[in-house]
Amino acid sequence: MQDHNTRAKLIHEKLKEEFAKLGLDPAEVVQYFTEDLDHLNRIYAGLLKFTQKYLEHQSKELMELTGDPFPPVFPGISPDSDWYRFERWVRGESVRETIKAQLPDSLTIKASSELTDDELPEAINSILKAMADKGFYVDLKDIPDRLFYEYVLDWIEEEHELCPGGGWHLDGCTGYCPGCIQRPWCDVGKSSVWPEDEDEGKMTLPEELKNYVSSSKYSLPIMLKEESENPRDYFNEEEDSFISEN
Repeated sequence: MQDHNTRAKLIHEKLKEEFAKLGLDPAEVVQYFTEDLDHLNRIYAGLLKFTQKYLEHQSKELMELTGDPFPPVFPGISPDSDWYRFERWVRGESVRETIKAQLPDSLTIKASSELTDDELPEAINSILKAMADKGFYVDLKDIPDRLFYEYVLDWIEEEHELCPGGGWHLDGCTGYCPGCIQRPWCDVGKSSVWPEDEDEGKMTLPEELKNYVSSSKYSLPIMLKEESENPRDYFNEEEDSFISEN
């Protein structure tokens, strides 16, 4: 086993050396986290072969015509997005950035603490418009303005894979209701009982909501009654989809 692991590590280092000769880091376009080094080596080997061929032809169209239509990057988002990131990577350009870095310099973004309740709506509209102009959209539940604004500010600070024309859509739903800031305003969140709720005897809410709502309002008996009266097919409801659309 030790010999096999040693061999896999040597192959991995050799592959990285080949990429280094090209001035490239494969980890930039292969965000694949695994303890199976053999599998990762196969991914790197496929990427190296594809990259060498691309550098020889210098043509996306020719690659497609010769049987290599899709660059083996990970995560794969769409053909256009994958090619966009691959070609940026080959040119030594970034393949992921924060949304904030892509917004215009003229946009003034203030911290939530610097805005009054009356100023929040205008600040929200301003940032949403700037984001939409770049192809980024937000579709949250009807949550309080300050919570909305703070959530959006956190999101734009996160790095995202670059896509031509933007393409990211925030609906705030991960499918894990106890950790969701939208839960008290979400029909699915309110009518689904999780083990964490049963343990606490009431709706489990994230810390960020302590200034907005009390979980004691949502006792376990009330939640169980709501769940029994409103059975839901969570994975087939357009209005409460667990999947964000690009």
